[in-house]
Amino acid sequence: MAKAIDLHAYDDTKGRGACRSCHAKIEWYELHSGRKHRIDADSVPVRSYHEEETGRLVLVFSSDDSHFASCPDSQKWSRK
Repeated sequence: MAKAIDLHAYDDTKGRGACRSCHAKIEWYELHSGRKHRIDADSVPVRSYHEEETGRLVLVFSSDDSHFASCPDSQKWSRK
């Protein structure tokens, strides 16, 4: 079993949407890496903090909150 990792997402980049496959409600966030990522809309961050350099609010989600973890069609969208 893979260990869950934390997803550090900027709160000011949140956008709402729906999965094109399963039509579940999702929220888009920009991660620290600069990539956009889908989080299940009902997910609650495990913690938050303000980034020291910029003052931006960062929400920390478990990787289990990633929509890739819950979408029944996630294999279709995998880049691997």
